[in-house]
Amino acid sequence: MSAKNKAIIEQLNQAYNQHRLDQVAELLGPDIVGHNPMMPEPMHGPEALIDFFAAFLDAAPDAKIVECKLIAEGDLVVVHMREEGTFTNAFM
Repeated sequence: MSAKNKAIIEQLNQAYNQHRLDQVAELLGPDIVGHNPMMPEPMHGPEALIDFFAAFLDAAPDAKIVECKLIAEGDLVVVHMREEGTFTNAFM
């Protein structure tokens, strides 16, 4: 399960870098919970993550994940990543 979940996150990163947010819902299960220090509350479900990604890409259209480390155990995946981009619009 851990290796499969890591592979899903790698595919998710590729979709994000290509701005293919339509692929996000296909990659994530309906019960996904995303935690991000920029958000005051956890994000529940693929649509919440898509909304977050879309808002971020609107604020920084050239944003790309350039480094990603994954730790996975069972159905839990922890992502530590570095992203680069230029903010040209307000973020949320």
